[in-house]
Amino acid sequence: MRERGVEVTPLHLVDETFYHLDTCFAPLNERSGLVFAPALDDAAMTALSAAWPRLYRVDRTDALGFACNGVVAGRRYVSSPVSPALAGIFRSEGLEPLDVDLSEFEKAGGSAFCLKTFVA
Repeated sequence: MRERGVEVTPLHLVDETFYHLDTCFAPLNERSGLVFAPALDDAAMTALSAAWPRLYRVDRTDALGFACNGVVAGRRYVSSPVSPALAGIFRSEGLEPLDVDLSEFEKAGGSAFCLKTFVA
């Protein structure tokens, strides 16, 4: 993808519960993101830590609740309900958490991130 000016870094997932990157990593802005570290190998965590100065670790409970499968929309982080600790992280990054009941979609293995589309 370098021909389009986009650098791609492969990240190895090591926990079969977290089968896509969007289940264990979520960018919040250009400098911060969420990560469920046990889902990635050491090299992947090193790469993410180098690229994201503020990398917030999500615990397993929030990760299993699809916290990393949210999406930033304007100044909101749209996701299933998250813990008070994560809500505080969002606010510290200038985002307001917007809790949405996505339980029916989560039964199929995805959440807010999987439901978005881009309009050009």
